[in-house]
Amino acid sequence: MLIVGKNIGRIAQLKRDLSKSFSMKDLGPTKQILGIRIFCERGAKKLHISQEQYIEKVLRRPDLAHAVGVVSRFLSNPGKKHWEAVKWIFRYLR
Repeated sequence: MLIVGKNIGRIAQLKRDLSKSFSMKDLGPTKQILGIRIFCERGAKKLHISQEQYIEKVLRRPDLAHAVGVVSRFLSNPGKKHWEAVKWIFRYLR
């Protein structure tokens, strides 16, 4: 689970609350999730994300490029069928 927010105190409280009900392990700041690299400049209050590795992998795979292009059109409002298509793509990648 990825927890993000501006208020460190609230994040800490949420972690404490969740740990009462679930077995948890804090892995520290996120560097990558779902193929997306995350760079944080706390002093400048900037967050950078990069899908460069993912894009390079897909561009080398013309068999995936079309399917990914189609489902990416629905990122702002995905439906159940779109999520099923994304799951199919991930299964195909295995």
